[in-house]
Amino acid sequence: MNEQNNEGPLTAKERAQNAILAYEEECIEIITSNRAIVLHKDPAFNQYRLLFDAIDLCVVYDLDITLLRNQVKCAETKWRANLNARLLAMTIWECVDDLPAIFGREVRGALADLTISHNLRTELDETLRDINIFKRTHGSSLKAIRDFTAAHRDQRVDRLLAALQEVRPMDVVDLARSLRLLLQALHKTMITVLREAKQLIPFWHATRSFKPS
Repeated sequence: MNEQNNEGPLTAKERAQNAILAYEEECIEIITSNRAIVLHKDPAFNQYRLLFDAIDLCVVYDLDITLLRNQVKCAETKWRANLNARLLAMTIWECVDDLPAIFGREVRGALADLTISHNLRTELDETLRDINIFKRTHGSSLKAIRDFTAAHRDQRVDRLLAALQEVRPMDVVDLARSLRLLLQALHKTMITVLREAKQLIPFWHATRSFKPS
């Protein structure tokens, strides 16, 4: 059965917006569920809280990038598309710049203590490697957009306007799609890690709110 509004069947744009809204609600539910787990009072759980923090940060970045990507695609004017593309590029840069720290020594230490399969550990390492490759490949151009056209670090108007002309909104949209795939792969792998780790099984029995995506 086709979805309908009060005036008839939904348009393609309305269906797309509904899908975005549903994804937003799904991401918020994941974060809310994980925050309930993080409140677990057993001291033995403390060393694993960072793993849930890492997952939630991935979800936050994925959601922000998804919404900004949609804003670029739905922009009604060239300036609005350019503005949202600049904000999207800035968010992508901040994400790939933050992830090495998010999955730094403490998180890797907590992961090293978990009993998981070699294949799963390899899958996680490969996804993080792919994100580092993404950063090396696109980082300089994304950072330039962030510095010169989004954060307005250079206050020379002639250089600012020249930089604005160089922003290609749909190129940024394509980069956002590529990074989203990596973030979702990372999130899926981390959830599988937490599901399979023998050390965490007692906490799942005690925490009924755990709803892995």
